[in-house]
Amino acid sequence: MKFLIFGSTGLLGSNLLKVINEKNYSVGVISLNSVIGYDLSLLEREIVRFEPEIVVNAAAITNIGVCHDNPMEAQRVNSVIPRDLVKILSKYQVPFVQISTEAVFLGETKGKIYSENDQANPKTEYGRTKLKGEQVTLDSQIGLVIRLPRLFARRAQIVATLFDRIHNGISVSEENYSTPVIASLAAETIIEICLSFLSNKFPRNLLHVTGSDIFSMYELIWNLSDNSQRKKIRPVKEDFFPKVKGRGAFLNGGLSSNAGFVIPFAHSLNRFHEE
Repeated sequence: MKFLIFGSTGLLGSNLLKVINEKNYSVGVISLNSVIGYDLSLLEREIVRFEPEIVVNAAAITNIGVCHDNPMEAQRVNSVIPRDLVKILSKYQVPFVQISTEAVFLGETKGKIYSENDQANPKTEYGRTKLKGEQVTLDSQIGLVIRLPRLFARRAQIVATLFDRIHNGISVSEENYSTPVIASLAAETIIEICLSFLSNKFPRNLLHVTGSDIFSMYELIWNLSDNSQRKKIRPVKEDFFPKVKGRGAFLNGGLSSNAGFVIPFAHSLNRFHEE
């Protein structure tokens, strides 16, 4: 089995790479930095040279403020790269998996759970550009879109930042909801889906992979903490924090999965303490 991963240095991409290596599959990697400003013909030659059996695009600009301030760059990475990959891979009939996000939903209703059947209606530039990447993938004959909720890991992104500061006390939003999954388990599930996708086992080309429980960010951090750390966590309303440009309420709900790709939070919690 030969995978080609775009965005292999990010939180999800690095975990996908780890899972693929553990399973002793062949893998090629292309980082986000190397595809910014790429030449389409050169990109095609690189893909043809590697001869992948499936391509997974985990490359994205996910920071909502960056997307708001740099809409052209967000469009290029989150929308145009998927479009160009679909164009190239369709010529060679190579299956393509586009990783997307819960941010394609409006997210204005506290605690709302969105299924694959719900209408996407993003409020942020991040969500809008990711939705365009979805649409070009779903319009193709080779594509599968996998939407994810908030991903976390012990040593990466916001969770790592909060735990680095927890000894001094931290304020965490009690109004910012998702159905979180630890990144390593999400990666394992995605690789299983890829193998099934290659076997034509999916009647649909849009899937959600999600956690079993909906948590505010405060509830997530509280559950990941030990008793001594919990005394240092203060729940606050969202307006406690400075307003982020272009943010909208894109993380105020969560995902369900019609296909049953639901990872129990207890499994994510156990994996977190193993990391």
